[in-house]
Amino acid sequence: MRNRLWILAALLGLLGLVMLAAAPLAAGLRLAAGAFTAACFAAALYMQHRMKLKEADEERTRIQQLAQQEMLLTINHLRHDWMNDIQVLLGYIQLKKYDRLQGVVASVMGKLQHESFMAKLGDPGLIVFLLTAKAGGRHMKLEVELDQEVNIRKLALDGDAVCKLIPELIEGFKQASAGENEEGGMLSMQLVPEEDSLLLDFVYQGPYNRSFLEEALSLVLESGTGRTLAAVVEQNDYQEQEAAFALRLPYRTSVEV
Repeated sequence: MRNRLWILAALLGLLGLVMLAAAPLAAGLRLAAGAFTAACFAAALYMQHRMKLKEADEERTRIQQLAQQEMLLTINHLRHDWMNDIQVLLGYIQLKKYDRLQGVVASVMGKLQHESFMAKLGDPGLIVFLLTAKAGGRHMKLEVELDQEVNIRKLALDGDAVCKLIPELIEGFKQASAGENEEGGMLSMQLVPEEDSLLLDFVYQGPYNRSFLEEALSLVLESGTGRTLAAVVEQNDYQEQEAAFALRLPYRTSVEV
């Protein structure tokens, strides 16, 4: 449609130029032809601008709908997990196996503590990404290990870069894992805040494409995000059914800040 508008505008503009070049035309007619040509081009530009705005609006709507669908999937996954725990509790109560309740309650409390740590990572976008990745892991399951509260925004790091780096690394593992028609693996990610740095520890177990994974992780580290954080590879070990990758992000000194 856009190309047709430009072709039409070009033809009309060419017609106007031909009319302008014709010697017998009076000055008034020349002026009218020039105005007509300019109007044609202006109309085409306006229509192109409107179409660009429409396309951008449609793309925003598509992205928003996709995000809403992913969030609904995450909520349903969490609801399913909690319903399973409640059913186990009710089952033990009905069977009067009260000695089993303590273990189930301890497990539930552990989940609550873990989800509390997840909710306090300091970046809503990263939190939503991790929860969605955990819930929608059909081809690669994700487990996030947090032994303590870690607020990325309060560390002496570029918070935006860290919150961009983590999803990029996880996507690298996901793309290298088994395809849609194969059974995927399990990726465990641990965030460990240390005295002078933040350690990101990844362990993948299952089938994967080694060359693809090495290339994907290398591209992430060589990108602007990796260089901004001065990331240091602590471990880079690839086995047949397991890959271990640890990355250290040094804190900025007071001079660098």
